[in-house]
Amino acid sequence: EPTAAPVSTLGREMASVGVGACMFALSRGVSIEALLEATGLSADTLLSPGAWVSQAVLPRVWELLATALPGRLASLEMADVGSSMMLGDLGKAVQFAPDLGSTMRLISRNAALLGDGIRVDVVEGPLETEFRLHHPSDELDRGYGAELGLGVASRVSVGLFGRNLIRRVEFRHRPLAALSVHTDFFGTHVRFEQPHNAAVIATVDLTAPNAAAEPSLGVFASRWLDRQCEEQGLGHGSEAAHQIRRAMLANAKRGDYTTLGLARTLGMSLRSLRRRLHAEGLEAQSVLEGIRRTYAMELLKDASLSIELVAERLGYADERSFRRAFARWTGMSPAQARRSG
Repeated sequence: EPTAAPVSTLGREMASVGVGACMFALSRGVSIEALLEATGLSADTLLSPGAWVSQAVLPRVWELLATALPGRLASLEMADVGSSMMLGDLGKAVQFAPDLGSTMRLISRNAALLGDGIRVDVVEGPLETEFRLHHPSDELDRGYGAELGLGVASRVSVGLFGRNLIRRVEFRHRPLAALSVHTDFFGTHVRFEQPHNAAVIATVDLTAPNAAAEPSLGVFASRWLDRQCEEQGLGHGSEAAHQIRRAMLANAKRGDYTTLGLARTLGMSLRSLRRRLHAEGLEAQSVLEGIRRTYAMELLKDASLSIELVAERLGYADERSFRRAFARWTGMSPAQARRSG
């Protein structure tokens, strides 16, 4: 069975993934009481797919499903019924991408919208291109999450392009079921104990058109995703950008939202930090403010925390400063936001 993931070692991911897994488990006979106890989620969270949940949720759902569905591969069954729903806002946006290459790059660029530390790399070669997937819980769930991720990618590909463009699927883990179960699902060769979790396509197929694409809507969707990333303090692109954001998140947990603190965490001078941020197209205060805003909304959901304590955890000198900032972000007071849920 998968190994339970300690919450302290993992970050957050969009509730559309964790909640989608919970809904699938309920449909397969797992009781709501068992789900809430195992995951630590509330019934309200299960009805709020736009929220964030701990990345420990999914490995714990795998444990319940391993017991409820002995001998069956829940990860691929879930991918078969979940498809783009699991991708949340990103799943809606890819429908407008003009071709396969644009779809893959859109997912890679915005993978941070799915969760902390999730990375999707598009590695293009002269003959083959790999769509590589990395999730922070890969080492904890024996490969269930990787199979779900590439299973969803396979189904989305067929849905958008009308045929299976994947010529080979590779996984880092050992097989969780008979090889025929995997080959029947993916409709192609599947290899295990490989260097990466990846769907491999022919490079020539990157230009395969999406017949339902709307170019104007595609541009709008891409900009909309950029806005989502900006508002949530999420970085794009390179490993350097992800490293900066991880340092920001680590500092945020200590209530430090300063550029000086960020420079110290990254082990560089303020001048070097500014050069790095400029090279990555990031503006420190804007990203830090986005992270602060996201954490503020999460903290306000905990009714046991006073507004004063929320302000303190967010690094504000006093409650009044926090109230002013919150009103600027949302047009309402923290108390109003808490009452509205």
